[in-house]
Amino acid sequence: MFAVDIKEESDELVRINVFADPADGRPSQTIQVFSFLVSADGKRRSPRFEAFLVACGIRERCDDTREIEGRYFATRNGGRGADDFGSLALAIG
Repeated sequence: MFAVDIKEESDELVRINVFADPADGRPSQTIQVFSFLVSADGKRRSPRFEAFLVACGIRERCDDTREIEGRYFATRNGGRGADDFGSLALAIG
């Protein structure tokens, strides 16, 4: 992952956009953007976002999105569901 963008939405929600390059180096792959909605205070998060954080190796809290940048994760099906995220170690093994 190389960048994280945060946008305030309505109803005390925040959209977190995560920008990632494919790690396999294939030129046919393009940058992927994963969007997540969380509460502005960060206390309400979807199971999909929780699965994404775990796939990145973040087990506890994430108080700063800079903790996410530079991490690796595996995904399938475009990361549409919580079950579509996993650690890169699982994808390689």
